[in-house]
Amino acid sequence: MPGIKRPGIAVLMPSDVDPYLVVDIGANVDCKAQHLLGFAVMGSVYMEHIVGRKKPRIGLLCVGEERSKGNALTLETFDLLEKSHLNFIGNIEPSDVLMGKVDILVCDGFVGNIYLKTSEAIAKMVMGGLKGAIKKNVLSLAGGLMVKPGMREFRKKVDHTEYGGAQLLGLEHVCVIGHGSSNTNAVMNAIRVAHEFVERKTNDRIIEELKSVDMEVHDA
Repeated sequence: MPGIKRPGIAVLMPSDVDPYLVVDIGANVDCKAQHLLGFAVMGSVYMEHIVGRKKPRIGLLCVGEERSKGNALTLETFDLLEKSHLNFIGNIEPSDVLMGKVDILVCDGFVGNIYLKTSEAIAKMVMGGLKGAIKKNVLSLAGGLMVKPGMREFRKKVDHTEYGGAQLLGLEHVCVIGHGSSNTNAVMNAIRVAHEFVERKTNDRIIEELKSVDMEVHDA
């Protein structure tokens, strides 16, 4: 896409409040600050026009909230995001992300991929542990029947198949990445998201947004 040197993989993930977007989750393991700025721009347009989140809050994944925390990449990225017109709220730690304090989490693909896989493993462990505890004896089975509606709602909230796959943002055409184990629900939602992406002219909106950012992203 004109104005983008590095496309980024974006995926919606559940939080305690509303789903948030993580970008990049693995397309680029070595990044420059300008690339992360591009991820933030694309993520902001996606959240506003596909998810319907006005002025989405952008957080930079870091080891601490303080401006001085982080490595060379996050420190430089912080400055670029702060100078932009985007709704950047600063550095954010994973615990605050899960509490719903951001709409978009920006990071390089190396860190993002580890973050994604760790989150998936924790969700799988929690669901497996709950199932095991419920099936432990007759009393727990009876209790499990009582909380079944709530468990069904929680399972849907953390079910990745509900979010329509991962978007490879920054290409001239639409690309939705599905998991190797995608079921029919995942494929259906991936097609739905791809259709919405085209129908709402999301790529055109990203290009327009890039023009208003005070950084020549395409020169990175």
